[in-house]
Amino acid sequence: MSRAADVPSYLATALAGALSTLLAATSLAGCGEAEADTDTDTSTGTGTGTDTGTGTDTDAGVFADDLSECGAPLTCSTLSYQSYAPPNMTSYPSDAEYECAFAALRDRTPTLLVVSDGCEGMCAGSVYLIRPDGTALRQYWTEAFEGGVDLGGSMVDFSPWDDNGVLCTLKEPSFYDTCDRSPDGDCDYDDEWFVGCGPVTEHDCGLDL
Repeated sequence: MSRAADVPSYLATALAGALSTLLAATSLAGCGEAEADTDTDTSTGTGTGTDTGTGTDTDAGVFADDLSECGAPLTCSTLSYQSYAPPNMTSYPSDAEYECAFAALRDRTPTLLVVSDGCEGMCAGSVYLIRPDGTALRQYWTEAFEGGVDLGGSMVDFSPWDDNGVLCTLKEPSFYDTCDRSPDGDCDYDDEWFVGCGPVTEHDCGLDL
């Protein structure tokens, strides 16, 4: 008689059931590991491709909100025009301030020129980005009482570029050497430094710094 014949039938049935359960569990565990491996491989491949493909940098020659982002230096002092009342006398920039600004305009030197139109109640004015192609971008600013952008040591708020951006064309270089910058002359105010100005929405700094 074989050894198996001595095993009671109920015990044989229980053992068979346990063995069956064990085999099923082992099989399921193996499937789970295989699925996990598959998921890991797929996720890793997809994640790497997505991360690499979506990383973008803003072009260095493009500004988002204001001309100070272009990186041009402020090589000249602010050209300030102040009116005092009474007797409503206007003060003008100094000769040295004019000379610095006119040299940048004449030579098409990449720089930011800051003009203040006065500070009655609140300072306000314009900033010009002089470009080597003979043009300048103009943006208006007002004094910032909270936050703002540092513009040559003064905190200012810039007007929205897409609504108020201006493109100006510089006059011939010789003009800035010979013009009359005395009061009531032909270049004492900044609106006389250009052939003409008009609205623009481009965000290209136009510089090669």
